[in-house]
Amino acid sequence: MPLESLLELVKTLSDRIDEHAAALRQSEALTRYALIDPLLRELGWDTEDPGMVIPEYRSGNGRADYALMNNGSSAMMVEAKSFGTSLGGAVLSQGIQYCLEQGTRFFCVTDGSQWEIYETHRPVPIDQKQIVSFNLKNMPPHEVCLKALAIWRRSVETGQVNVGQPPLVQIPPDHPDIPDVPISDADGWQSISTLCPEFGADPPSEISFPDGDVKPIRYWVDVPAAVVQWLVDNHTLNESHCPIQYGGNAILSTIPSHPDGRSMRHRKVGPLYMNTNYTGRDQIRNTRLIIERGGQDPSEFKVRLP
Repeated sequence: MPLESLLELVKTLSDRIDEHAAALRQSEALTRYALIDPLLRELGWDTEDPGMVIPEYRSGNGRADYALMNNGSSAMMVEAKSFGTSLGGAVLSQGIQYCLEQGTRFFCVTDGSQWEIYETHRPVPIDQKQIVSFNLKNMPPHEVCLKALAIWRRSVETGQVNVGQPPLVQIPPDHPDIPDVPISDADGWQSISTLCPEFGADPPSEISFPDGDVKPIRYWVDVPAAVVQWLVDNHTLNESHCPIQYGGNAILSTIPSHPDGRSMRHRKVGPLYMNTNYTGRDQIRNTRLIIERGGQDPSEFKVRLP
């Protein structure tokens, strides 16, 4: 699921709400067909495959508009309402209670624009169970994409329903602003110290290290992963440097979780766990922080841009 495709869909759905708001307010079925189903499909849920999604799911004394399935069990229940409908009150309490009865960890309620996700088994009052909330109309599209990844099929199946919050897309206050226009060498190489990719930009093809070694790159997440591996191999980064944090979230840690205990979407690099839940720009920012924690100069690490 390329983020570029998700971004385009979010923009399309926002325009669709503007054009058909009156009709969407009158019909839950239309809201599901025009807004909810397309987003679920883009996030990896084949709404025509009962092995992934069961509509009008019924069990015991309750029901859900959708059950997102994982190995034959419901991983997340989704309650759909017509556009503009309030999502709190009885709708929320009944949905969470049904999830508790069924042993379903996550509950989502949406009117097609506002999406709210709750972790049902957290031992806190209902209003504190919410873990993700986003709105197609009231948030910048790139922020919607980051938060919508909480409903990505892989996120739900692995139980790692957590996403980057707004601070994750900001430049740290203790770092100077990075130029908006990249300055590249003639052959396409650019220092990580000045790189600031736009949202949706293609990832680099290679990364070079201070010792002259060069590694191929396919995705933005490969940049910090390659850097962590190089620093570990060169004995300048180890468990004692962790956790490396930003905005209350772990960037690199000795365990696959954040400081507050939330699970972390991660990649294991050597003995360390690297947070992968970031955009390309944030991956580069994280790479700079990791390089500096390892006592190295980010300007000596370069990537070749397409």
